[in-house]
Amino acid sequence: MKHWGSHIINKKSFCIDGIICKQMVYVKTRLSLIREYYPVSHKSNHRKAGWLTMNKRLIGIMSIGLLIFAFLFSAMTPSGFCLGDNIIRALGFKAWSKESAEHTVNGFHYTVLYSLTFGIVGYLAARHYLKNIYPKLVKNLPLLVIILFITANQLFTWGYHAVLSFSEGINAVDYIPAQSNCNYVSDPTNELISYSYQITLRNYSNDIVKFNMQVQKPSHDSLTMWYVTASTEGKQTLAELTLQPREQKGIRFVMEDQNPQKANLSGSMHRLNIVIFDKESRRQFRVW
Repeated sequence: MKHWGSHIINKKSFCIDGIICKQMVYVKTRLSLIREYYPVSHKSNHRKAGWLTMNKRLIGIMSIGLLIFAFLFSAMTPSGFCLGDNIIRALGFKAWSKESAEHTVNGFHYTVLYSLTFGIVGYLAARHYLKNIYPKLVKNLPLLVIILFITANQLFTWGYHAVLSFSEGINAVDYIPAQSNCNYVSDPTNELISYSYQITLRNYSNDIVKFNMQVQKPSHDSLTMWYVTASTEGKQTLAELTLQPREQKGIRFVMEDQNPQKANLSGSMHRLNIVIFDKESRRQFRVW
C-alpha cells in the first residue's frame, strides 16, 4: 500500500506540477504579449500627446496673428484709408452707421466693433492654448496689446506706403490732410467769395503722375465738392495737375464763387475731403 500510495502521491504530484507548469507557461505567454503590446501603446500615446501639443501651438500662434490683425483692421492712415472699412464695404455692409453711398464717415464706426471682437477672441485663445507651451509669451501678452495700441496706425501707414510704391498712376498717390487747408474770404463789392486752397500730395512711384482733382467746398455738407479748373483761352476747363517721381508737393490754386447771400463770409477749413481721378480710375480721400 505504501508503494502504491506512494505511487499515487507521486502521480498526483506529477499532475499538479503539470498543471502548475501549464499555468506558468500561460502566464509567461500573457506577460510577453503585454510587454510586446505596452511599448506600442506607449508610443501611440506619446504621438497623440505630441499631435495635441502641435495643434495647440498652431492654434495659439494663429490666435496671436488674429490679435495683431485686429489692431491693423481698424488702423487708419492720415489720408483716411482704413483696411477694415474697405473689407466691410467689399462684403456689401456699412462701415459706419450713418454712411451714405458716397462713403461719408458719420455715426458709429462698425469697424472698431469688429476689431474689438477679433482682439478679444485672439487674446483669450492665445492665453488658453499657449499658457503651458509658452508661459513667458502669455505673461507678456498685455505688453504686446499696449505696444500694438500705440503703434498700429504707424505700422499700418508704413505698410500702406510700401504698397503704394509698387502701384502705378494715381494709385501711387497719397494725400496729406494735415498739410492741406482752404482759406476763404468774400468781397462785398462784387459779391464774390475767393477760396485759396493748398492740397498736399505725395507720389510714391518712380513715374510722373498726371491727374485731375475735386475738392471739398467749405460748407456744413462734407459732400459738397467742386472741380479744380483753370482758365484756358477764356474757358474754364479741368486743371491737369502733375507730380514728379517721388515728389511731395503742396498744390496751390484759387477758386471763386458768386453768392450774394454770403457777402461777409470769411474763415478757414482744414483736413479737406478730396478726389483725384484720370481717364482710367478714381480715388476718394475722405478724412474724418
